[in-house]
Amino acid sequence: MKWPKFESDFISDVVCEIQKRGKPIKHKVHSLSCKKENDASNNIILERMTLDFELYKVMSSIRMSIWSDRTVFLNARQKMSNGRIFNCKIEGRVPGSSGEEVIRKIEETIDLASRDDEGALLYKSLNAIWKNVIYSGPSKVP
Repeated sequence: MKWPKFESDFISDVVCEIQKRGKPIKHKVHSLSCKKENDASNNIILERMTLDFELYKVMSSIRMSIWSDRTVFLNARQKMSNGRIFNCKIEGRVPGSSGEEVIRKIEETIDLASRDDEGALLYKSLNAIWKNVIYSGPSKVP
């Protein structure tokens, strides 16, 4: 896979760490893609990386978007045994986390989403994984 180049130090650090962990991650997922985009808001352009992980488990996927201002959006989807689709979204900022810590949490998320837990347990477990990394609440307004 050819990885895009990012100007953001934080996003570049995440890419570097995911490349280091590439082999173990590839054994856990069916496919992995990375997309680079720029978002414009209030005359400010923010770089964004979107990682898409398709898991071996049918109808299970994880999408994580990371912006250059350290805003993060995580979406985990999983088909439940009763046929319903569970969708868990977590968003916030990762103020002090390194790329290594983010990738470690992504791997934990992949492991969790690959299990057969029902929705409520999955949501609670995902929040437990990310609670000390992704912070929500007030943010600086430009």
